[in-house]
Amino acid sequence: MHGYLTWRIASLNYFKSVHLRRRLGALFIATTIQLILELLSGFGLWAKPYINQLRSSALLLSVLIITLSLVQGMGAPVVSRYEVTLPTLSAPLDATRIVVLSDLHFGSQLGAQWFNARVAQVAGLKPDLIVLLGDLFEGHGRVDSDLRSVFARLKAPMGVYAVTGNHEFHGDSSAVLAISEEAGVEWLRNRGQEVAPGLLLAGVDNLSRNHLNEGNED
Repeated sequence: MHGYLTWRIASLNYFKSVHLRRRLGALFIATTIQLILELLSGFGLWAKPYINQLRSSALLLSVLIITLSLVQGMGAPVVSRYEVTLPTLSAPLDATRIVVLSDLHFGSQLGAQWFNARVAQVAGLKPDLIVLLGDLFEGHGRVDSDLRSVFARLKAPMGVYAVTGNHEFHGDSSAVLAISEEAGVEWLRNRGQEVAPGLLLAGVDNLSRNHLNEGNED
């Protein structure tokens, strides 16, 4: 119920501001920890001599978790490696290396400086093809225009392709997509593309697109 109420509050137009949403997220973490403490202590009845110290400790724990969350969110993504076998793939495409990135959420927290480091990280993996799997943009607030030049440095011999997530449609989708399109990223929006003989990529728009666009018009 606690989480549901926070989600419903966040959906109000008043909280469409990035800064207000961020504060609401921090408030959710803090109140959740306090609520757990209150439930475990019988709302203070079972730990009367220590309840003030416990509540203070819960507040400090909240601050620590919020800080660690911010630090982790700003850090470098962990690279996971998978080997995929496609029996019908032609021999020249054997050992093709595809680098996939997802949920970068450029916006209030992450911008061109952070992306610069990620482009270098991707280049070090020597990809043949780069695929961006949606939610590249946060969808709220101003988008860093310097991202365009960084996207232009994201290159692979077979190209750079992307599909939308739900966050691309939280704001002006045409504006955020244009930043990457102008830099050479090709968006697969309800279509496919043969990137090499026998290797086909296909993408569809996020299914929540129409609902989100209706909400943005209100």
